[in-house]
Amino acid sequence: SYGAEAICLQLAGTDPIQKDTPPDEAAALTKAVSEAVDVPLVIYGTGTEDKDVQVLRKVAETCAGKNFLLGPASKKNFQEIGKSAEEFGHSVILWTAIEIPEAKELNIKLTKTFPSEKVMLDPLSPAIGYGMEYTYSAMERVKLAGTSFGDPSLRMPLIANIGKACWETTEAKESEEQGILWESLTGLSYILAGADLLILRHPKSLKLLKDSMGGP
Repeated sequence: SYGAEAICLQLAGTDPIQKDTPPDEAAALTKAVSEAVDVPLVIYGTGTEDKDVQVLRKVAETCAGKNFLLGPASKKNFQEIGKSAEEFGHSVILWTAIEIPEAKELNIKLTKTFPSEKVMLDPLSPAIGYGMEYTYSAMERVKLAGTSFGDPSLRMPLIANIGKACWETTEAKESEEQGILWESLTGLSYILAGADLLILRHPKSLKLLKDSMGGP
């Protein structure tokens, strides 16, 4: 209905300080969603390293062969998440917090045993006015290093998970219209910086972005 080319399922309830949803329940939900839609799925944990390992492994096993993008895989758990992804036929999102040296290091270590073409990089994506310029610069540098300078450890596609950050801004909380504009302009900025995949929250933001780029 909204023209989404992919869907991101963020398993927020698995956070130990929230509902602490068990891995089996999260995996069952993920499977139900995957069977209800016909576009690719991005599956995000909460960034709680130990719990994400448990949850994403169960999701990977329950939905074997569906080639989900699983993340975030951080410095502390990328090996475990990578192993689950490889075993059950999925891809991995590396989360590196605007640290290019760390992105290179983790990617080199992961791709020793994991296919490089199944890795994406999430460098963190703050909203406009809330630190976006740091990630914008990092994305540009990653793209230049991977394409212009041929660094194989920085050739992975970039994902900008901006929806949550944009809708938590003061401006978005003041009005829906401002939130849509904030999300759209943040998304457009990251596209210009080199992002390959955006995670948005409002369908009007998606339409505005597509219209601004002259596409359907």
